[in-house]
Amino acid sequence: FSYCQEIGYDTLYRGRSLVDFRNSNIENIWSHIRQSYQGIIKKIPNVKIHYDSIPQSIFSLMVDKHLELAGRKTKPDICWDILKEFVDSGKALIVQQGNNFLYFFISKKYAYYSISAAEKNTSGITHALLWHAIKAIGEIGCDILDLGIYYPPVFNGILAPSEVHDIAKIKNISYFKNGFANITIPDFYSRIM
Repeated sequence: FSYCQEIGYDTLYRGRSLVDFRNSNIENIWSHIRQSYQGIIKKIPNVKIHYDSIPQSIFSLMVDKHLELAGRKTKPDICWDILKEFVDSGKALIVQQGNNFLYFFISKKYAYYSISAAEKNTSGITHALLWHAIKAIGEIGCDILDLGIYYPPVFNGILAPSEVHDIAKIKNISYFKNGFANITIPDFYSRIM
């Protein structure tokens, strides 16, 4: 990739955290989850899965929670309406514990962790939500769950404009999600310097 740099492109090397269901059963996937997460997950009860339908009242709770945590409206109402339709039509899944939610896009072979409306300081809630989502997505029959970009500890590049400018926060989030992955694949992008 040094050629990219020679012609004026900056190449950023990172990874993608994935859960690969193709050659792993749920027990094997559980064994790859970071040990410190496993005990936390077991302590969180009453995680609900919403797939193929979600009551408007529950979906509205997620939208309100997202607004509360973001501190501003990040999507127009029509976008939220479409996101609800995706759940109702089996193109998305929501996991819920109390007033905390995670949202995942779903297709026949591929799922993607998309939206968090969960308290970061609520002990273990996001851990449990993510684990229960993994189990549900595996049962649906997806091959791959994409948890997002993984920034290795040695990463010190400049983030893309579309990403948050707080690299420490981004690294912490990517480290957390990578603790659920059973594979991490290389990922990179090049851009004009």
